[in-house]
Amino acid sequence: MTNPAGGTRSWVTSIRTQRSEVEERLEDSPSLRSQIDKLIARADHRARIAAAGETGLDEETFPQVGPYAWDAIMARPMAWPPADPQT
Repeated sequence: MTNPAGGTRSWVTSIRTQRSEVEERLEDSPSLRSQIDKLIARADHRARIAAAGETGLDEETFPQVGPYAWDAIMARPMAWPPADPQT
């Protein structure tokens, strides 16, 4: 089953699992917290490369800065099943 944004149940599970792994790494290496902005910028760069490769669009088509702050990356709701847009 696919949600309106194109994700599946496994997609939601993958995001939740990755969030958990990030929190565990931060617990194991608390000094990484001071580098979060730099690490997000690196991830944004990799995401632009991947998006360009997947879409065939130029990398410059995509925002240089990702749309989500740390709190949204780690806590944005990933409800499943998605809410029915008709209700």
